[in-house]
Amino acid sequence: MSRTLIRSNDECQICNHSFSYEILTKTKEISGKFFQSTWVECANCGSAHIDPYPTEDNLLKYYSSGYIDMDFAGTTDHHSSHKLHYSDRYEDIVFENYGYSIQDAGYSIEDLKNLKILDYGCANGIFYKYLTHVCGLNHNNIYGIDIDSDMLEACQKMSQNFYSTKQLRDINEKFDLITLWNVIEHIYKPEPALKEIINLLQDNGEILIETPMYGLLANKLREEWSHYIVVEHINLFSRDALINMFDKFGMKCISASSFGANLFGEIQPRVKSALDQIAKKLDFGATQVLRFKKY
Repeated sequence: MSRTLIRSNDECQICNHSFSYEILTKTKEISGKFFQSTWVECANCGSAHIDPYPTEDNLLKYYSSGYIDMDFAGTTDHHSSHKLHYSDRYEDIVFENYGYSIQDAGYSIEDLKNLKILDYGCANGIFYKYLTHVCGLNHNNIYGIDIDSDMLEACQKMSQNFYSTKQLRDINEKFDLITLWNVIEHIYKPEPALKEIINLLQDNGEILIETPMYGLLANKLREEWSHYIVVEHINLFSRDALINMFDKFGMKCISASSFGANLFGEIQPRVKSALDQIAKKLDFGATQVLRFKKY
């Protein structure tokens, strides 16, 4: 199918290119207010982004105004809220998913035990809980950072090692590992943020990132692809674009994988399991897990 090349309203924040292909527009209602986002595919780096981009002020207001009670888009339960998703009810599922992704990246629990770890985009501290409760890591070696929100307040009741993004330069530590769990797609202007994050790494430090993978499934499924989330998913990275961006800052990709066939609804478990396994084996999953190391 032929596509029409257009000049984007905003340059791609990943590669600064000005031309793109239209993908789709979606609308979301929140407390009687309607939010709309249009995604385009960058003609240069092959990633997708909201066009025009939401402003930083709009993003801050969005995440600071009852975000935890909003419907959680992209799940099998469309009536689920962030509060429910981050509740004790879902912890075992989230913990299991962390375990799979850590394993896919080539880590063992023993590998993590002597590391100083920063979770960038820590939400309510769920990864902190996983590392301390499941993996048995020393809580003094685990830090977290997120935007000011009710979830960050909950983190700070668990540990003094949680900071807001405004306090990033107040952290006088260097880390062996920094994790970004489904975070970078939310970041306005990812390159400057990534530069600040990398500055917090030890000389041989690593970054583990999980984020949607824009590519085959997104192009085939279009509006049915679950990662087109209004306002929130600003930049959806292709594999190559993500690797190239990290390479600019002296970070080499040493492991890359993907998972999830993006199947939701009333699907037979055996069918879903089989297709998820195929997506993982052939590496065309909806979500990618990449491990980077300073070089």
